[in-house]
Order: sequence, then structure tokens, then C-alpha cells
Amino acid sequence: MKRNKYHSNDSIKDLLKSMPDVEDRQSSEDLYRKISAKRNNELQRQSKRKKLATVWGVGVASAAAIILFLFAALPSMQQEQSYDTSSSEESVETSRDQAEARDQTKNEIDRSSESNVKKDESSSPETAEASFHDSMATESSLISRVVTKNENELNAIAAFGDLQGQYVVPVTFSVLKESNTMEQLYNSLEGSFKEDEWGVKGYQFASVSFDINQEEGIVLVNFPVDYDFPESSTQENIFIMSLKVMFGPLDVNTIKLETDGEPGINLGNNTGLEEIDISGEFLYKLYTPQKGPRLFISIPVNQGSTVEEALKELKVDETAFSIEGTIPHSVDIEDVKIDGELLEVNMNGGDNIDDQQVITMIESILMTAKQFGFTQVKFNNLPKDEVGMYDLSQAISVPYSVNPMPLQQSSP
Repeated sequence: MKRNKYHSNDSIKDLLKSMPDVEDRQSSEDLYRKISAKRNNELQRQSKRKKLATVWGVGVASAAAIILFLFAALPSMQQEQSYDTSSSEESVETSRDQAEARDQTKNEIDRSSESNVKKDESSSPETAEASFHDSMATESSLISRVVTKNENELNAIAAFGDLQGQYVVPVTFSVLKESNTMEQLYNSLEGSFKEDEWGVKGYQFASVSFDINQEEGIVLVNFPVDYDFPESSTQENIFIMSLKVMFGPLDVNTIKLETDGEPGINLGNNTGLEEIDISGEFLYKLYTPQKGPRLFISIPVNQGSTVEEALKELKVDETAFSIEGTIPHSVDIEDVKIDGELLEVNMNGGDNIDDQQVITMIESILMTAKQFGFTQVKFNNLPKDEVGMYDLSQAISVPYSVNPMPLQQSSP
């Protein structure tokens, strides 16, 4: 406080003594605590809304409150004046330190969150499979999971059970025609797999030989005498589904079964089974194991179902079996139109889905439509006319198979 030049110390004391008495039954300590508490509460509220500079403004207001307090309680606090001044400065400094600490903590949390987001993005399933499936990447780094027919290549399909033992995951290997026959390729697949990395069960036919006669539409499968055939009905279904998925694209009609050259095999619930009719349709959803790439999985269609019913089933997730539907929930199939071997799919929605979701949806529909005998699919009313390598303004030919895996990358 600035001293008036016309008053001495003694005159100031006389003036103060002449002031009227102020009665306050509160002790100076109680009054001080109340003012301090009110000030600190105000500082805490302000620090949530303003930056550190605002705290200084509140500190000025607090100082004014303290000055008023000093005038009100001066007689009882003259001896504590130096203490009060130092406490006020310390409280303001503490409030400033608390505000700075909160700002620093918030910045650290923000940096930690950004780091975690980047870590999550780098370890996401799509990123993991992009690095794992070089053969699946399109020119725009989007992932394709289908194999198209190439006249210069041969394609062999190996089938694996999913970890839950419900369905079959096909994997396709390709080589140049000049180096192998189809039969040689199928019989050379033993030891070419990385089941643990792919999140699937072991290959069932490593010790089995295949005799393929495409002209007659027959595949002869010969099992050794000591082959460990499945015993439960669930394992038996996976066994039969696997053979159907492996040889279905070859346009064969029958799979004949032998044990050491003699007709018939003995399954747990099917003794003396001599052949398998390859008829039956599958739909294709996305298998998402906890460890491993996302792959298409073959799921048998209920007998008598139409292609439209099968396509609508592609929207359904099966979380208990680590299976995702391939048609996003924001997309609806309004109806389908059939023109010979051409299937037109009229769709609605999907404005907010990304290109990878569109490609996965398109390819699963193409493969499912193929199971019902269609060779081309025309997609109507999608938000884009072109996604990745697909021209959606034109009919698209169905692929040969799914889940390409270069043979040289799978060998030990």
C-alpha cells in the first residue's frame, strides 16, 4: 500500500483506532479458511476452462479479497500479517503449479493416445494381412482374396478346417502349366503349409494320393491303410466338405474313395463310403482368427436355398466362430434378377463404407453366385462405379477360387 505523505506512522495508528468497532464472532483462522476455500474452488473451476494466464487474473481477484479481509480482521491479525502474506503468495504459486501439472499431464495423455492409435493401426488385421499377402494386394494396395482364371497357370486348392471345427478355409496355390500337371500339383502340396500362421487346423490329406480325370469328371482319392479317419459327425462333415471345396472348381462330378487301392473308406458314422457327390453350394464369409490373416471361409448353404437367400446371409456375423459377414449392415440387397448365367444384384446404401469393404463384399458375392452356376454378376446402385481393379459399371466374371497363397512363400 502506498503511504500518504501527509500522515506519519503515529497518525495512521490514531486514525485506525478511531474507526468504529467491527464485531465478528468468527475467529480469524475460520474466516481465513473460508476465504481461502472459496478462492481455491474458484481457481479450480477457472483452470478447467482457461489457460494458465487466466489463473493470474483470478489471483488478482483473490488478492483483493485478502485485502478486504485484512481490513476486517486487522486488529486480531497484526501479528500474523507476514504469515498471511507469505501464505497468499504460496497459495497462488501452488495453484499455478497445479494448473501447469494438469496441462503437462493432459499433454502426456494426448501423446500416449496418439502413440497407441499409431500402434493399433500398425498392428490391425488389415495391415498384418497386407504385409503377409503380397500376392493379394491390388495396384492400389487394397486386398483381393480371389484367384482369377489364367490360361497359363494351374491352380490347386488345399482345404483346412477352422479352429472351431465348423467350416472349411480354402487356400489356392498357382504354378505355370509348363512345369506341372494338375495331378502333380495336387500331389506335391504336402509340407507346403503354415497352418499356425494362417489360424487354421492341420491339412488332412498329406499322406493321400489324388488321381484326377477331368475328362470324365472324376477324382480318385486313395488313402493309406493307417490313415486316421475322423470319428465324430462334426469331423466327418469337415472331411467331406474339404474334398468338395478342393475339387469343386475342376468341374468334376464325383470323388471316388479308396483305401490302399480298394474301394471304400470307413468313417466313424459312415462305414464303406465309396464316393462323394460333389453337388452342394457354399457361401463365402470372412474368417477372422485372433492370430493370422483374414481369409474367405466356405460355409454350406441350406439345401433348397435360393441365390438371393444365400446373398442375404452374407450380412450375418458368426462371432462365436470368428466369422464376419461380408456385406456391411448399411448395405441392403433389394432384389436379384437372373438372365441365364448373368446375375444382377440391386443394392441400396453403402455411402460410408470404404473401398476395402466394397472389394471384400463384391468378391464374396461373386464366389457365392458362382456356386449357383452364374458366370457373371452385375452390381447396380453402388455408390462408386470403380473400386480397385473392379469396373462396377460392367458385369464382372466370377473368380476361379479364393485365398491365393504363392507356393514358394508357403514352403518351409
